[in-house]
Amino acid sequence: MSVTSEELIQSLKELQDYLMDGGTKYRQQTVRMAISVAISSKERYSPIDFCNIQISRKIVKEYARKIDQERWIDVSKMLMTHANEIKRENLMSQKEKAFLEKRREERINHRKSKLNRL
Repeated sequence: MSVTSEELIQSLKELQDYLMDGGTKYRQQTVRMAISVAISSKERYSPIDFCNIQISRKIVKEYARKIDQERWIDVSKMLMTHANEIKRENLMSQKEKAFLEKRREERINHRKSKLNRL
């Protein structure tokens, strides 16, 4: 099964929301750039192209020209990681997806309770 632009952008927006609550400024800026590249490139490239790090880097370089090399690598990795994650999830059974969703919720709740204790 493939990865859609909407799935990739939604996944990145969920990460952005998550990072707004305690993420570093660097990671917040990186995810914003990744969202921008994903949106800008969706007419010309398939989201599955981001699954390959070399192609991901090429696309990021094309659509985010004014970033330094470290950020270029980080944005490329972020896009690659999310595209591959969606690809894997699309290949999973419903039972596997339910298990992962439960684990995600537990992780989020654990993090929130940890923050509330501070």
